[in-house]
Amino acid sequence: MDCETFRDVVDLLVEEYDKSPRQTEPWEEIVLTILSQNTNDDNRDVAYARLISEYVSPEDILNAPVDELKELIRPAGLPNSKAEYLQNAARYIVEEHDGDTSWIKELPQEEAYEELTSIKGVGHKTADVVLMFSADADLCPVDTHVDRVTHRLGVAVDMSPEQTRERLLELEEECGVDLRRAHVRLIAHGREICHARSPECDRCAVEELCEKTDVE
Repeated sequence: MDCETFRDVVDLLVEEYDKSPRQTEPWEEIVLTILSQNTNDDNRDVAYARLISEYVSPEDILNAPVDELKELIRPAGLPNSKAEYLQNAARYIVEEHDGDTSWIKELPQEEAYEELTSIKGVGHKTADVVLMFSADADLCPVDTHVDRVTHRLGVAVDMSPEQTRERLLELEEECGVDLRRAHVRLIAHGREICHARSPECDRCAVEELCEKTDVE
């Protein structure tokens, strides 16, 4: 897909979906994004509310009894691994940054990205989500919806999520597209129209621009 078409796609999705990137503090976003892995927003939010009713700061979570931590976040699923990832992230922030997360906003984007992805449980997508929502980074984290929609559109065909991330960054540089505003619209489009099975192409705002890769 060329730059002009990609810009047109983003503009049409912006018109179609009244969505804006949320604004959160870095530690809050780290917790939310770890809890959101392999679950939906409702389950994530229930687990988050339960967690912060008892433990809020990185120091709190690092020192929390692990069994209690698992029980609090159980609604988000995978409590064993997510409790471990939360404490890994808390330990890194406490030991390397004295519990302060301002570096996530202050460091150059790629440096912050490298630090975040060095933490076990914080992968490429999680780091991008944290930087986008907490540091205003112009990124488009590649979740299942973004991966599927960009593939079908012809933006990133037969690419891994990591390759799709790099392709989107190239398009941002080449085409001047605001990836932050594209991200939330691509997710909304994937949820509402461009389903994994039986996409509703007759209701699609970008149907005329879509290459319909893998859609019969």
